[in-house]
Amino acid sequence: MKRTCLLLCGLLILALCGAARAGEESPAEKNAREWFLAVLKGDTAKVARLTRVPFAAGDKPVHTVQLMEEYLFPYIADNKRKFAQMDLPPDAIKVRKLDKAQERLHRRPQLHEYVAASQFIEITIGKDSCVLMLTRGNNPKVVGFSK
Repeated sequence: MKRTCLLLCGLLILALCGAARAGEESPAEKNAREWFLAVLKGDTAKVARLTRVPFAAGDKPVHTVQLMEEYLFPYIADNKRKFAQMDLPPDAIKVRKLDKAQERLHRRPQLHEYVAASQFIEITIGKDSCVLMLTRGNNPKVVGFSK
């Protein structure tokens, strides 16, 4: 009985610690992670749900959904094959909210205003990183990325 009680208490503590870690991620960080994983997996439907146009693809604006589907989605769909061969544990992707004032984000401030980017999330895998731009709110949409 005592052993069972200790085991249940231990499991409860582990569950609560796991929930606290997951709760620390902001909605922007969560959506940025989901968007990035969807791109890696080639899931264009999920990318479309988490994206809003106008969109900043690097330093180039994408003005319409049609242009996204024509120019960006084929590259995303190609990732399906590559991702299937990749062994990527979930903790390999690091997500960090950036301060808007960071110098590297102000290369094209007019583009950030055009796409209404108000949150910036850095995604890092190993030595590679990119910055995702998102809107405000409880369910922020990805409106761009840059290296």
